[in-house]
Amino acid sequence: MYREEFRDVSKSTNLEAICDIRMMDIFKYCVDDTDVMLNNFRRLRNSYRSRINYLLDYNKLGEDFFTTLKIYSDSEHFIGLFRLNSDEFFVKLQNILNSGTNSLDINDKTTIKLLEDRVEKLKSVRTLDELNREFPLIAADYKKGLEMNERIKLLDNLDDNNVEHAKLKNELLQLKRYYYNCGLRFSFSHFIGEQVKLYSNFIKKREKVKNYCEHSNLSYQMFDGINQEKLELLLCDTYLNKIDNSNNLDEIFLLVKMCEEYFIKTVHTDKVIEKEDRKISYKSLVKRYKNVLKKYNIESKCFVNWEILPDGEDLDRVHQVNEPRAYRELSEEEVRKLREANRRKIDFFNSNYYLGRALGDSYFRGYIAFFYPNGEVLMDTMVDDEHLKGAIGDAMYNVNIYDFVELSKLDKKSLRETGKATKIVHRGNWEERAKAIISRPSTEKSISDTKMLIKSLQK
Repeated sequence: MYREEFRDVSKSTNLEAICDIRMMDIFKYCVDDTDVMLNNFRRLRNSYRSRINYLLDYNKLGEDFFTTLKIYSDSEHFIGLFRLNSDEFFVKLQNILNSGTNSLDINDKTTIKLLEDRVEKLKSVRTLDELNREFPLIAADYKKGLEMNERIKLLDNLDDNNVEHAKLKNELLQLKRYYYNCGLRFSFSHFIGEQVKLYSNFIKKREKVKNYCEHSNLSYQMFDGINQEKLELLLCDTYLNKIDNSNNLDEIFLLVKMCEEYFIKTVHTDKVIEKEDRKISYKSLVKRYKNVLKKYNIESKCFVNWEILPDGEDLDRVHQVNEPRAYRELSEEEVRKLREANRRKIDFFNSNYYLGRALGDSYFRGYIAFFYPNGEVLMDTMVDDEHLKGAIGDAMYNVNIYDFVELSKLDKKSLRETGKATKIVHRGNWEERAKAIISRPSTEKSISDTKMLIKSLQK
């Protein structure tokens, strides 16, 4: 479902890192089938592990330097590309060697010198107590390897013809590889020597890892079985979280633009992500996004100025609230004609079934949009005697639901110039012309899409 979008993004020459996201969150919250989720996650992990192991000459099964992905985009595409996060690799290397640093710059000379000194310190370790004190994460690896050794001894007693035994044997063989590759099959001093070679190699080849990460594209591998709507919810939530924690205005405006791309392309979704501490829904994201717009005084083009009218609201009580555009006094004949036109409009809309109505603002202040089952929208004014002057020159406009969001942001002159709107002047047999439009056959899709549009206007 994303292949075309990924292909478009990958062609861009202006990609930049946008945000980090936990890899497991994508599979946990955006895949509906648990078995598919686990299989996809394992396949992805094994794919990049084999490449990293090759780059680093490192085969320690179970070690994972990547739990987050970095999202790259050109700001024109909401999804972007997913790549391994080289920052995570370098930070974890610093943590393992207990350097006391947290640098993201792989070429920072001070950090590199400190890491090299820590490897020299590791080389001098002689006891497990000393290892635990100086390098607690490496000590934990050593203890884990010893525990695995006890389990590996079970291999000789397993029956290959037994399904459960075969499954356990496969697991133990993986543990055995881990055990050997940690250097635990010999002495403690041999283990230390293996670790010294291992992390010296990491430091030397860090730029190769960074280069691989920054040119990788995991997007195509990840998204079989991914629920698109849930992924978009998760990404929008991730962008908004970063906005909440950022003081960089350039970064904030970029993330706002990314969110805007989502709200432009998505009018509504009923999907919900159930996190441990909260729910992520379309409605909650809209609320957060609007608060951001208000906080930073940003105008957005992704929301239209229409308010859904409740059922049962009489049309003759919805009045034009524009300031009068005709300042001269109306003649009795003009008043009569405007009153008659208003009555006919009320009769027309009351006598024809529609799925919903919305009250306009901005360029369509005083207009009501009527949404019909066949996907057509009629927009017209309703006035009372106090606002008759404001109704002079008003006409009905017809657009379809797929263009409604964009077209209703335009002034009426620009709307007509698009060629996507039909203007119906209230003269002659205008009711017949309007009736012909809304009487066109409807489909299940047109009804469903119209209801979704109406629901989106309630945000």
